[in-house]
Amino acid sequence: MSENTYRYIPLFCEENIWQLASTLLEQGRPLQEVDVVVLSNPQGHVAIRSQKAVPEGEYMVWDYHVILVDRGAGQVYDFDSRLPFPARLSEYLSATLPDVARVLPEFIPEFRVVPAADYLAHFCSDRGHMKGVVPESEFPEWPAIRCEGLNRPVPLARYRDPGQDIPGSACLGQKQFVDYCLDRDPETASK
Repeated sequence: MSENTYRYIPLFCEENIWQLASTLLEQGRPLQEVDVVVLSNPQGHVAIRSQKAVPEGEYMVWDYHVILVDRGAGQVYDFDSRLPFPARLSEYLSATLPDVARVLPEFIPEFRVVPAADYLAHFCSDRGHMKGVVPESEFPEWPAIRCEGLNRPVPLARYRDPGQDIPGSACLGQKQFVDYCLDRDPETASK
């Protein structure tokens, strides 16, 4: 399936990925090996490559970014990437993650890995971080993902903060994240 098959609004990666995970679940995709990954750091600016918003070969600096990793299928879903959708996990990691030897440490992302089922069950957003940044006419047409009725709601600000302890999730450094992904990737695990 192409990225046009799924709901997408620019600058709302956390909601785009929530919508994608919800759609995959509705389609019968088992979520046991599917994770939502929030790239962030305490400085609030992470550098990644292969993003549509910048010329080829340049780094995009996001305040945070959210992707979906399907380790069982060895794929990454990133609506903002120049790579295929979904991209092969090993290709995505090598083409997107910063070269830690060439990027200032304050731009290196940390990776909060959240099981997709947990993200669907607990994520909520009032879109407050985007109010005044973009006109509300550019907000998603679907309703905001609300906290009411959720057991242990987790707002975006908590997912973005690597210092927050969120049950079921783990914050990993770049090498740990790559090892975690490739250890389960069918393409690389058998090598």
